[in-house]
Amino acid sequence: MSLHDLTKDPVFQVNACLWLVLKPNSGQSNPESSYGKAGYVVRALAKKLGVSPATRLSFKAAALTPEPPVPDLLFRNANDGHHLVLECKASGFTTSSSTAKQARKILIACADADNALGSPGEAFVVYVTSDDDALWLLSTLEALTEELRVLELPSAVPAVIGLTIEDDGLYAVLNVARGAGEEKLGEIRGRRLITEGNPDEARPIYIIPYDPSAAENQDADEKDYCLRLLTERVLIYCMHVIGLAVTPDCVYIDATDALKQATFNVSTRWRDNSDVDALRTRIASIIFSTLNRGELKGRVDRSGFVVSVDLDTKDEQELALSLLFKAQPSRLAEELANKQSSIVDLGF
Repeated sequence: MSLHDLTKDPVFQVNACLWLVLKPNSGQSNPESSYGKAGYVVRALAKKLGVSPATRLSFKAAALTPEPPVPDLLFRNANDGHHLVLECKASGFTTSSSTAKQARKILIACADADNALGSPGEAFVVYVTSDDDALWLLSTLEALTEELRVLELPSAVPAVIGLTIEDDGLYAVLNVARGAGEEKLGEIRGRRLITEGNPDEARPIYIIPYDPSAAENQDADEKDYCLRLLTERVLIYCMHVIGLAVTPDCVYIDATDALKQATFNVSTRWRDNSDVDALRTRIASIIFSTLNRGELKGRVDRSGFVVSVDLDTKDEQELALSLLFKAQPSRLAEELANKQSSIVDLGF
């Protein structure tokens, strides 16, 4: 995948946005998070917006279905209470596209931030895309807000973050629709450095290495990269847990904790429980299949998201560590991608 196409990848986009707010404890060269410095924090990932009866009526008036929209990210400013409701897209779209229907929903719902987000403050709808499409996308969003105005329907203020990889690093460029939003988002408007370095090093360390809801929109190679990265982090976490055991012991490895560690604790803010539960199910499956081998076969059990292994001796502990160390992340990543993994198989 070219560097230009990388800025269109949904998982890359989510991670770029997270780096605007978070500063993980990593060795990657990274400027102080500009949005974080302005007071923004991550509130949730993939959270359904609240929809009041009045908002449902607005949906109906705009010929939209009543289901609540689910944006990719929610940021909240701890200083002024403003919200950024972020939705990632590979490219811009027209007002007549099916994607525009989703945009209308988010714009209408976020006009009532208190109900949509369960917290007072003004909500700004921010679409994230490649910088090449950013101004076109902003013009589409402005046209949609004007369309809603003519229908006498509410709309939040739209904005667009354009991602671009340049000679000295990865940048985010925030443009806001003309009006009050320009002043209210003044502290983060314009061009902000996300990660510095030459273009080949511009990919940030992935805080969310894999997003099951976005995987179907990824290039095959990029999806494989993300799955392998998540698998490697899960294996490292398992080695850490088993390495701390004092034999004899029954060691418990919780896929929820493994995912939490693999995502710098951000997975706790994932709100699309069906996707996350399915992912944790598959994580438990690859842990079980890795450890339930050789002399440990039959000494490993699984129940829900938790895998347990009986380690009676130091030699068995060393064997468990060896199995994890020798595991092939690429093969396990294929298993992790398999959505056919049965919840029944894991003891539910």
